[in-house]
Parts: sequence; structure tokens; C-alpha cells
Amino acid sequence: MVNYKHMKRLTNLLCIIIILSATRCGIPKDPRNSFEEAQSSKLKVGVVNNPPYSYYDEKDAKGTEVMLIEEFGKEKNLEIEYVRGSESELVEKLEKAEISVLIGGFKKKTLWEEKAGLTSPYDKNDHVFLIPKGENRLAFELESFFK
Repeated sequence: MVNYKHMKRLTNLLCIIIILSATRCGIPKDPRNSFEEAQSSKLKVGVVNNPPYSYYDEKDAKGTEVMLIEEFGKEKNLEIEYVRGSESELVEKLEKAEISVLIGGFKKKTLWEEKAGLTSPYDKNDHVFLIPKGENRLAFELESFFK
């Protein structure tokens, strides 16, 4: 005799396993493929003039966050291209996926959190990098590097 209650539970469990397996593929994921794009071409990093975190010395990007992103690039074999601009210009570029990371001494409680994604803080002072919203793989790679 078939125990229908037991069969129903088993069927439900199998459905849950199938759904979890199907959605787990490719996690973490970037809807805009920022990390994959950086691997195949360059990691485009917006630089706000905010010493000592990021600034330009004549023509080169400098600062503690520039050094941090350079180390990240070396570890991940990424070529980095820096883009200068004001906060508002660079946040707009971030929203349009023209850059993948924005540095400039931003804190976790930034006024840009409505328009940009944030990494976890990389230091005790709650400094973060801004990334396009939803770019989970890029955030994961950066945050793993911070640890």
C-alpha cells in the first residue's frame, strides 16, 4: 500500500532540491558581468579627488585606495584603467556600467547608497568601494580580497 502523505513530502523535497540546484549555478552572479568584463578587458575604476584615499598626482592616480585596488588587480590578474571625475559624474558612470568600481574614501553611510551598491567595509572606519547595484560577483571578489 502506498503512503500518499509520505510520497507528497518526498515530491516536495525533490522539487525544493531541483529549484535550489538550478538557482545556485553561477552564484555569485553579476547581471552586468562587471567582473568577467574586467577579466577579459580592464577593470574600470572611477577616482574621486579625496586625498589620502584617492587623488591624481599630475597624471597618475594615487592614494591608499588606489594602492588597494592595484593589489586587488595584481592578485586577480586584472589590468586597471582609471577614470577621473566628480562624485556625481562617476556615480552616473557607475549606474550606466561605464565603470565597475568607484573609490574616494566613501563610508558605509554614504549618500550614494540609493544609486550604487557598496562593498563591505575594508577597514575599521567603515570605508567602502562603490560598485553597480546587484554586482554580487564583483562584490564577492573584492570582499574576499579585503579579508
